[in-house]
Parts: sequence; structure tokens; C-alpha cells
Amino acid sequence: APLTTSWLDANGRTLRADRYADYADHLVAFLRHWRDDLGLPVAAWGLCRSPSTPLTMPQAITPAAARDLTTIVGRALRDAGLETRLLAGGDAIIAE
Repeated sequence: APLTTSWLDANGRTLRADRYADYADHLVAFLRHWRDDLGLPVAAWGLCRSPSTPLTMPQAITPAAARDLTTIVGRALRDAGLETRLLAGGDAIIAE
């Protein structure tokens, strides 16, 4: 689900914490569209780097930020009645 660059940090690599809820709302709308309009429910969604991001440009997220993002997005999915599971990690880098 593409997002606006104004939601990213100054480096343009990481979702800003004050935009987690906006991202969650955007993702809910995206997943509802796929389920309701296209008949394609999404079973799982990964909270990690876009496949188009070069591997030489890692995205760093702290463990606390990963927890917060997962909590906010997970709550939004549940409240929307979506059964999409969240996958965390992937090739995203967890910074200490």
C-alpha cells in the first residue's frame, strides 16, 4: 500500500511515529478494497521494507517502534473486522 512521502522521516526511509495511525487507516482501506471490490482477501501483510527498496538502503526501526507500529496496525485491522495477519521482520533492520 503506497504511502505519501510526508509520512516518512527526514531521510525518507522510515515511517514517522506520529503517522502510524494514518498508515493503519490507509492499510485498512487498502485491504477492504482488495477484499470487497476485488474479491481478494489478503491473508497476511508484512511490516517491512518495500521490495523496490535497494538492499543498499536499509530501513532501521527500533524494537520499541516496531512494537508500537505492530500494535497500532494490529488494533486497526481487528477493529475493522479484517482477518489479515501481520508479519513483522522480513528484511527490515531492527536497530538497537
